[in-house]
Amino acid sequence: MSECPILVWMLSLNREYTVAEYDQCFKLVEECIGYTKFPYQPRNEDSFRAQNHHSNAALLMMRHRTDTEGRKGKHWIEQLFEEPPLEKFNHSMIGYHLAISNSLCGMAMTQGERQKVVNIGLGIIQYADSYMRAVGQPIGFDHARIDFDVVNGKAQMDGKPLIGWEFRVFTANLGVARGTRIVHEQYECVCAFFRGPTAETKFIWHQTPRELESWVQFINIDQMVKVIPKLTA
Repeated sequence: MSECPILVWMLSLNREYTVAEYDQCFKLVEECIGYTKFPYQPRNEDSFRAQNHHSNAALLMMRHRTDTEGRKGKHWIEQLFEEPPLEKFNHSMIGYHLAISNSLCGMAMTQGERQKVVNIGLGIIQYADSYMRAVGQPIGFDHARIDFDVVNGKAQMDGKPLIGWEFRVFTANLGVARGTRIVHEQYECVCAFFRGPTAETKFIWHQTPRELESWVQFINIDQMVKVIPKLTA
């Protein structure tokens, strides 16, 4: 297993939700996520999307963990031990990043030392999004400063090559219930992670389910609401 292994959860908002399901997600986020608060709006679809956008991170924090925010808005999760061995504690940090687009909510995460795990980002549709989120660039950053030559596996920032970055690329195909119709939606997703200043920047494509299943897990609303009671009991 490589240092700082990557795991991605992709949550499909694949159907309409009930008020009871909204309440489950709202309570989970309210109890576990301290850095943001949401008004209670059970009939608002955007509010439900926002709750689920943060539900993935909330699930990670259910078992004696706390969220910490550093400079540039980067988040990592610390495990709470009664008397933690220093070495174990230092390598137990979980860096993560959340992304959302229409019917798809995602979270990329990795575990290891804090200064390494915070350099992770997840983008849906764009390479630049995943990179900017991994380095902590603010909203409004000029995308024109970044150039991706995907065919030749190269990336540049302000004309200088990006060194040490790993870009994992995969496609998410969803079937979403819109009233009585099933609408098929496709998303291009990119997970960016900094492997270190001596690593070679590379693009990794994962196209088949077998290639993806070792590090990407797809879940839907039904699966999400089933697991919440088990973790909150």
